Order: sequence, then C-alpha cells, then structure tokens
Amino acid sequence: AGVVMETRTKMGNRGKMAFVLLDDGTQAREVMVYSEVLDANRGKIVTDDVLVVEGKVSNDEFSGGLRIIADRLLTLGEARSRFARALQLRINGEVGASGGPAATANRLQTLLEPFREGGCPIRVSYRNAAAEAELPFGDGWRVRPDDALLESLREWLPPESVEVVYPA
Repeated sequence: AGVVMETRTKMGNRGKMAFVLLDDGTQAREVMVYSEVLDANRGKIVTDDVLVVEGKVSNDEFSGGLRIIADRLLTLGEARSRFARALQLRINGEVGASGGPAATANRLQTLLEPFREGGCPIRVSYRNAAAEAELPFGDGWRVRPDDALLESLREWLPPESVEVVYPA
C-alpha cells in the first residue's frame, strides 16, 4: 500500500499495462499492472490517493530490486471494508450530558443508520461517573466503515475515540 506518486502506461504483448509508483513513506516502489487488472481498476489509480495492492512480489534480476505485479487493486475505503474486524467507539457520559444516555443513543443511531448493511461489527466502550461497559452491537448494526461515517463520528466524538480495528 502507498500513495500513488505517478503512473506510466505502455502497450505490451498482453495489451495496455501501467507502471504505478507507490510511496509508503519509507520507499517508493513500482507496481506493474497488466491489462486485465488495469481495465477493471482504472478509476482507482489516482495520483495522491492511497492504493492497496494485492499481488506477487519477486526478485528482479535486471534491476536488483523487487518486481511487484498487481493481481488486485483496492482503494483505502475498499481495503478498510474488507479487512476491518470492528469499529470501536469510546463514549463517555459527557458526550450526551445535556440529554443523557437516551440522547447519546439517538445521536449514535442517527449517525450509523445510513451506513448499515455493511460487514463491520460495532463495539462501544461506554463509561460514565457510575459505571463502564463494553457493548457489542448485534449483526443488524454492522456498518460500512466509509470515510463519511468515520468523519461524522469524529466530529461528534473525540477523534481518538473512533478506531477501526484490524487483525494483528
């Protein structure tokens, strides 16, 4: 995965192919994208956007580096939806202090409702002055962890209280 720095295309034996330069913050690497993958994912290769690559890595005898051939390309949102294990929310009693716990529950429901029908379970850690509890939501409340959902939750809660959990 990395930020798309540049893209070059050329005609190869198997049709049009792209060379995508990705920078993961430690080093830039070139990824070869053959025509079948390129045709299916052309709109995902956008300069300055994050791109996640599933593919094959091998030693490149010619350059002495690595050769990366893409089998699948995912946007950051697609990767988040595919690999996220849970959406963890930490809510304290102060969030709904003016309206109490019912106002907090109503606000959370309003924010989550447009993103239901996804595959990501929700876990809430709730704490107030009297108690704390872990509240896993039922399967009917699985969401799509889209950027818009995360943004709206981070506007309501402190940003560090909204976490997408991935496998270790």
